[in-house]
Amino acid sequence: MNFSQLTEVAIIAFLITMTFSLTTPIFPIFAEKIYGGPEGVGLITAVFGLSAIFISFHIMTFFEKWGVLKNLKI
Repeated sequence: MNFSQLTEVAIIAFLITMTFSLTTPIFPIFAEKIYGGPEGVGLITAVFGLSAIFISFHIMTFFEKWGVLKNLKI
């Protein structure tokens, strides 16, 4: 594994970490404003958490198209 591959893996990890760190604290606040009850807050937060997972999946798919993950066999 050369330096450019390590750099690209670091970029992937950074983007996925930023996705979760930006979305996780924000979603419960919006969920409480949308639906005031605790059941609704949990449900909406779970839905938004799943959206963060799908965003991360799309980031990984984007980099896989460039061949980074195929070269590393991850």
